[in-house]
Amino acid sequence: MSTPLTSAFSVATPSERLLLSRERLRLALRETAATAGQPESQPGSWSRPKWLDGLNDLPGVSAVMDALRVMVLPMAQRNPLGLVMGAVLLGGLLAWSRPWRWISTPALLAGLLPPLLATAMASLKPINWLDILAALVKQSGEQNPPSGS
Repeated sequence: MSTPLTSAFSVATPSERLLLSRERLRLALRETAATAGQPESQPGSWSRPKWLDGLNDLPGVSAVMDALRVMVLPMAQRNPLGLVMGAVLLGGLLAWSRPWRWISTPALLAGLLPPLLATAMASLKPINWLDILAALVKQSGEQNPPSGS
């Protein structure tokens, strides 16, 4: 016994509601991307991260990145799984060997301490040692007043 109201507005099944929800999300994301000024990306396309563009601005890095791209791109096209496995092995080797611990603390301090001190000294104002000495003499004179009697 269906009323005209229920027949006009049929209740959607859960799968239909899910499809409608996904379509609304897709449209909302497309509008957001269009308003942000980003070109609409094709499915499966890869957008380049902004930090990578900043890294390429450093001198010499772009040449190294281009050389790596030339070496890795054919390998990735022929055997992508092998490339991923190689990256996993290299990452595991790096984590296991801990190369950051190879640098001893004295060698690290000998290499970093002089430039750090030079930078710190350059940022300080010139010190007038006579003013400091006068302030110390004046301060010690106030603490020990001369006995005049």
